[in-house]
Amino acid sequence: MHIWLHEVGCEREEFNEPLGLGLLAAVAQSKSAVDSVTCTWRKLQQDISWSTLGTGDIVGVSLQIDSLAAMDLLYNDYIATKCQATLVVGNLLPTYATSAVLERFPRAICVVGEAETSFGGLIDYLADGSVGNPDAVPGLAFIGVEGLVRTHRVPTLLSNLPPASRPFLAEIHRRGGIVRIEGSRGCHWGKCQFCSVSERFGEGVWRPFPVNYIVDELIALSGAGILSPYFSDEDFFGREYARSEELAIAILRAKKRGRIDPDMNFFCSVLASDLRDQRSRPALDAWREAGLRELFVGIEAGDNLQLRFYGKKARGQTNCSAVEVAQEFGFQLDIGFIMFEPNTTIRQLESNIAFLRGLDLSECDSRVVKHLRIQPLTGFESIKESFGCGDLDLSSLTYPYTFRNDGVQLIWDSYQAATSCTRAQIDRLLATARGEVESEKWRLQMKKMLARIRDADLDVLDQLIQLVKAGVSDRAGLLDGVANGVLDWRNGCIGDAEHWVELAV
Repeated sequence: MHIWLHEVGCEREEFNEPLGLGLLAAVAQSKSAVDSVTCTWRKLQQDISWSTLGTGDIVGVSLQIDSLAAMDLLYNDYIATKCQATLVVGNLLPTYATSAVLERFPRAICVVGEAETSFGGLIDYLADGSVGNPDAVPGLAFIGVEGLVRTHRVPTLLSNLPPASRPFLAEIHRRGGIVRIEGSRGCHWGKCQFCSVSERFGEGVWRPFPVNYIVDELIALSGAGILSPYFSDEDFFGREYARSEELAIAILRAKKRGRIDPDMNFFCSVLASDLRDQRSRPALDAWREAGLRELFVGIEAGDNLQLRFYGKKARGQTNCSAVEVAQEFGFQLDIGFIMFEPNTTIRQLESNIAFLRGLDLSECDSRVVKHLRIQPLTGFESIKESFGCGDLDLSSLTYPYTFRNDGVQLIWDSYQAATSCTRAQIDRLLATARGEVESEKWRLQMKKMLARIRDADLDVLDQLIQLVKAGVSDRAGLLDGVANGVLDWRNGCIGDAEHWVELAV
């Protein structure tokens, strides 16, 4: 049996390692019925077509956000060539919009949520020569004789996973991309109304990988020359501070023994409440020594009413304390922030801007002028009608909406018109700052330059707000009011950063 795994990927100009594909490749390679496994990635191999993929007995395709158009082309070829390969689709779109994906690709089998157990079970099922529907394989959805079939889901036993295959590692390293690693899955909180993590993993609990599994993965990455792996965990600590401290100490021990490069450093995501909790201090100390470089904290808002609306665990003061603790330990900071949501008022926009400016974010490269994404299988989906949402946009995996406040809508539309033309440029700059770099001094300088652009973003937004408050009521008037000042400064910052990158390269 030959397995072909293909990462369709997204359009963003960033080489972010498709770790899930590597894990599925490792699972497939562990099966005695599998003779070979081939992995391809459209971002690296643009000419991959169904004539190539169709040579596999099982073809697995990873569908992320913004991958729909590429999948349409592959599926049309799959049907046109009358290919007999079993087509399996997984990742975000099949998990969160299963019915819509099967309506579009009815010959496919969807893997819903965690894929390792499901994909391995499907390989076993097909290897046995079974006929009919794979009803006993967990975590699948497909169109059966009598319509949509969904099989039961089971969580992947993380202690049983083989080491990830990393077929693209050398090329990601060469291009300065982001190399990923998992330390856990899930979130101990799991109540944020905009978040779908619980549905992704099928249960609202936090599960860690074994410490020795993580250390072995880091040893292997170090041997390949990787220095800045990115922990993709949603909740790095899971409130298990002693366990996290144990992991940090194990990494430090491996560094001292020469098994992990002493310069290896890490990025991870933590809850604001974890940073404020005194019990996390020993773990933070250990991680600082082990090489933790940067933290992501989902702050989302400065207004407590908005934080309650979002279902966040933390409140404004906790978020401020979290920033202070991160800076006290010397960590770089990345934050999540939702500036706009359907009910946002102009007063809330001003309050959020004031909150952000009150924090010391001089080295923060995060995009803070964003709007709330209302996604399937989240708390907000259940009340999407109250937001006036339209039908699901399958490609972006969101329900579109407009803002209730006309002034806020005008501000948002004008901000998008003023800044969207530079989005791809900024994405490229962000990618250079978040992956493998020549030196950490270079990364820090890049982050500072990006932080200037983010400051200018807030200036653009603030100026738009003031113009609307002054009575300007059309987009052309707003753009004219902004273009001759702060927008020019913002675009100049982008040009400076691009020029600096070119000189560095």
